[in-house]
Order: sequence, then structure tokens, then C-alpha cells
Amino acid sequence: MALKWVKDNALNLGGSPDHITIFGEGAGAASVGFHMLSPMSRDLFTNAIMQSSSPTSYWAVKGTQETSARVATLAASVSCPVSLGDALLPCLRAVDAKLLTDQQWTLVNRWFDVPIGPIVDGAFLPSHPEDMLKAGDIKKTNVLMGVNLNEGIFWIYSFAANMPLDKEGATDKEQFRNIVLAIADNNATLQTELLKVYSKEFADAQKRRIRILDAASGDSLFKCSVVDFARQYTELGGRVHLYSFEEKLTSNPWPGWMGVLQGYEIEVVFGLPLNNGSTNTQAEKDLTKEVMGLWTSFAKTGTPEFGEVEWPMYSTETEDYVKIRTKGTTVARRLRSHACAVWAGHQFP
Repeated sequence: MALKWVKDNALNLGGSPDHITIFGEGAGAASVGFHMLSPMSRDLFTNAIMQSSSPTSYWAVKGTQETSARVATLAASVSCPVSLGDALLPCLRAVDAKLLTDQQWTLVNRWFDVPIGPIVDGAFLPSHPEDMLKAGDIKKTNVLMGVNLNEGIFWIYSFAANMPLDKEGATDKEQFRNIVLAIADNNATLQTELLKVYSKEFADAQKRRIRILDAASGDSLFKCSVVDFARQYTELGGRVHLYSFEEKLTSNPWPGWMGVLQGYEIEVVFGLPLNNGSTNTQAEKDLTKEVMGLWTSFAKTGTPEFGEVEWPMYSTETEDYVKIRTKGTTVARRLRSHACAVWAGHQFP
């Protein structure tokens, strides 16, 4: 309804119904992808921006059978009817919001999971996003998408509460291997392969464990699905500009060694470093202006434009992407390709 309202009223707001761009980050990026797939909404906008996720991330959508079972479990835990009948919804609405929120996490059965998420309902999502993408049943348009350098580290620290933030790499060997096993979906064979691949990537033995956990979790949860979506969408004739945001702002409250965490590019996209009283460096303010220019030019034309550097479209031959950072925005190739090849062989349930 919101998208329809925007399209119907764009002219009255000084815009154009033919130049509407939707964008989101994390779960919001997956939602943008769902709108690209959905026959109910794909014609209500023009371009799409997906930051740090895609509709094919394994956690982004649930099957109806699994969701029904989880709803029944949640209902039972708060003394509501287990059957999906007319009495269920009024009962859940009457439950204390905090209790309902707390109880939903009892439904989670893996280290990173969404208790109750979007489902394939046969209407908004006629079938699973991966199947629709493979069939080419998706809006063909301009897409700006990408990831942050350290997508996984935040989630590792929410998972392992006994890892002190003031000590980089503070994990013992047993804890480290257990977390890798959890990231590997409790698949011991995949765990062994991950340790082999990621150990080669990080040479510093002192920091290797935490860097492996960051990279492995970030790849499995976000980066590989973004790169895979870019590849498949390009093969279908879609136009993709891919990026990696690699600048940690001096105003960021997390310890410096944690890097460029998921979600913190949003501050730059919305111009927070330019606010009065900002403590950010001039280089960070300049980067903010550049990123805002990229996002707005893409929204206007479908192509991100900046400075003297040409941002090439992603192609399956060269796999070009842009590194966004204060020390110079540059073009690179094959984002996480070696590590993502390992994840491509694993099917999450």
C-alpha cells in the first residue's frame, strides 16, 4: 500500500512515478529483493538498492510448514490456542509485548536465525526466492548492492558473550572450533573445509581466530548471497553495480579492531558526519558527500556517478566492484570469490 501511495502521489511531492528507488539494509535489503520478485509490487518502483543482504540469504525466508510449527510453539508458550484458527490472533495480541518478544527467541535452533520471518505465501511470494531467481521471474532493472568489510564480527560477539570486547582475538582453541562448527551449520566436514580455506587467508596467528570467525560468519550470512545474487541477476540481463564499504568512522563507538561493522554505512548514506557538532574528520565528511552523491545519482539515473573513477557494472567475466573508503575509492575484482566457492556447496535447510 505504501509503494502504491508513493507512485500515485509522486508528482504531487515533486517527484516522478517513473523514477522511484527503494532501498534497505540487512533484512531491509532482503525485503527490497522480495519486492523485485513479487508480482504484487515489482511494477511500483524503478530502481533498487540492497545493502548487506539479498532475498536469497538463507535466513531471509521460511517455509510455511516450519513457520506454522513455530507459531504453534510460540502460542503454546504464552497459553494461546495452538491451532491456526480465528482465536489465535486475538489471543496473541492480548499477550504482553515484552513477553511475546522474549518468547520468540525460544524458537531459534541455530546460531543465527530469524524466529518468524517472511514466508512463501503463494501470492506476494509465489515460490521460493531462489527458484524465482533461477527461473528469471524477477523485475529487470538497475541494482546497487554491496557489503561492509566486517559483516560478521558483530554477530560473533552477540553469540559468544564471554569474549571481551577490549581484547582482539580473545578466544581459546575449543571455543573457536565450536563457533566455527556453529557457523558451519553443525556440519563437521564443512567445518574442516572452512578452517582450511580461511586459515590461508589470515596469516597473523595472533589475530587469526577472530578474523576467521568474522570472515566466515560474514560470508555465510551476507556477503556470499549478495555476490551470488549479483551474478545470477546479471546473467538474467539485470544491471548491477557492486560495492564493498571499507571505512570505519572515528565516531564509531565500537573498538577500533572490530573494523567496519554491518549497518554503519547507513550513517554515511544519511549524512550523519555532516551534522553540526560532528567529530568526524574532514576526510570522513568528504567520503560522506561522495557516498550521498553515489546513492542519489543512482536513484535519479540508475547509474552511480562520482569523480574521475568510473564504476563499471558487475559482469560474470570480470566481477568488478568498487571499494569505498577515504584513502581512495578504487575498482577491484572478484569479491570473496574463493571463500564463497566453499559456501556454494552447502545447502542450508
